[in-house]
Amino acid sequence: MEHDEHSDRAVRESGADDVPSIDFTRFWCRLALNGTGALDMPADGTPPTDLQISVSLVDTTVMRELNRDYRQRDKPTNVLSFPSGMPVLDTDSGRRLRALGDICICPAVVVAEAEEQGKVLRHHWAHLLVHGVLHLCGHDHESDADAEEMEAIERRVLGEQAIPDPYAGDAVESRIHG
Repeated sequence: MEHDEHSDRAVRESGADDVPSIDFTRFWCRLALNGTGALDMPADGTPPTDLQISVSLVDTTVMRELNRDYRQRDKPTNVLSFPSGMPVLDTDSGRRLRALGDICICPAVVVAEAEEQGKVLRHHWAHLLVHGVLHLCGHDHESDADAEEMEAIERRVLGEQAIPDPYAGDAVESRIHG
């Protein structure tokens, strides 16, 4: 994650001393991609595809605007994902590149939720990064069946790193995007 004036303001607003590092963010994005099979070698022998994800930290004002404009919910939320829909591009070096999209995370909401739900803050960050990446890979939770499939991937990816089930005790209605 590159720091700019918006992400710096988002971090200050949250009061968090423990905003994920770039290495933490890459680690969890990579694990989420692994969990979907997106990093598997193509069976047809084509060169592997480099995947690009942008992660931005935004303050509650920006997140509220994004949530209102894209989800018609006039309140800040923890994470929003915006798949790029771009095709795979062949580069001059012979590699293939696909920009998966953008993930916006609101540190103030993440910190408040972790405190309110009694979750370890780093575990909550990991969960939301995994959740955001899964959305970029086409998963959603619009139906119960889709939610169960997506949550199963989240539980597996997080559980492999000894992070407890993020949905334990949650009501179905208050899952991720409240």
